[in-house]
Amino acid sequence: MHRPRRPFPWRQPFMLLLTGIGIVLLLFLLSKILFVLFYLSGGFLIIAVVLWLLWRWWWNS
Repeated sequence: MHRPRRPFPWRQPFMLLLTGIGIVLLLFLLSKILFVLFYLSGGFLIIAVVLWLLWRWWWNS
């Protein structure tokens, strides 16, 4: 009796390689998106603080 083999991903190196590349690309894209978001929000935060300090300085002088 020959029972059908289930395809295991780790028994197929090509599929394992594709899966690994996909995961790495996904993480890379996610990190890029997060970096851009943090960069923009950080830039807005710095600009807001500078404007607030300038406004206080101008208002008090």
